[in-house]
Amino acid sequence: MTTKELRKFIESMMEDETIPREVLKWVEKMQSKKVRANNLPAGYKKKIIAGMTYLQENWFTSITTDHQFLLSYDTVNVVCPSPNEFKEHNTCYYKGRQERNTNRLDILNDHAALSLLAKKITQIRVLRSKFNVASKELDDMLEIGDGYSADRYEVRELTTMSE
Repeated sequence: MTTKELRKFIESMMEDETIPREVLKWVEKMQSKKVRANNLPAGYKKKIIAGMTYLQENWFTSITTDHQFLLSYDTVNVVCPSPNEFKEHNTCYYKGRQERNTNRLDILNDHAALSLLAKKITQIRVLRSKFNVASKELDDMLEIGDGYSADRYEVRELTTMSE
């Protein structure tokens, strides 16, 4: 894998923060107010799952994404939480997403680390390919088919790198 290919792959993994940011603005506006069907953000509905209340995108407004935010551990008289509490309930959309994006940017901005990572990925691909060829050759030598065989399992155990 080239550094350019790896850079493109990592850039494609960057997570968009637009929707979580928009929902957080709604939470800031609605803080401490009762959550009702008529005061939800456009394109969202209130959903109760396993005794908890979620803010969920309507499937017909978003085919490619499925955002579901935890609003409350209650199902009746649900009040919109504070922004901090909301972020704590939904770390995958806030703290987690920001940490993942920061880590990706750190790698993208460190050419030496990016280059080393690309070399290691290439090295693993080459070694895996060699391992697959050697495994097939071993199976052919022992005339062990693709199906289950106790002998095949025992011979395969000899090829593992267990300590």
